Amino acid sequence: MFQSLSAASLSLPAEASEGIPFASSVDKPLPLRQLLSYPVFISVANFACLEFLDTSQSALIPLFLAMPIKIGGLGFDPRRIGYILGVYRAVTAMFMATYFSKIVRYLGERRTCVLAISTFLLLWVIFPVINLFARHSGISIGVWTGNFLWIVPKTSADMAFGSFLFFFLFNQF
Repeated sequence: MFQSLSAASLSLPAEASEGIPFASSVDKPLPLRQLLSYPVFISVANFACLEFLDTSQSALIPLFLAMPIKIGGLGFDPRRIGYILGVYRAVTAMFMATYFSKIVRYLGERRTCVLAISTFLLLWVIFPVINLFARHSGISIGVWTGNFLWIVPKTSADMAFGSFLFFFLFNQF
């Protein structure tokens, strides 16, 4: 009932492939040396660094929110942590839907990406400051303001993924 497809049945005749660009290069893969040119390598390395920063930050946020105040966290219960992370994702979705394209049009892909990656520095600094507020006055308005203040740069840091995507799609290597 079903016929198996072989490589010979999928190849184009010579006269049909003349007008199709890159038709002859489909048969043999590119060598790894040619594939990993300098611009491609730099782009992949930058994206790997961005992903490392984002993954490490995303893993530390729930830990910071759950640890007791005396060892550097805020001591929140799992339900409150879920609400905070839900608000963060909702703010990120609304921000991306309304402002991301305007920011990329105004700054360009490269500057948007550099700006977004630079917000990770602020993120690494803000957690000890929030903990200091919690040590001095408990869970107060200062701690909740600090929680809002880490949501803003984390949302801005998420712009880096979209700007990388634009940069990869619209720039030829």
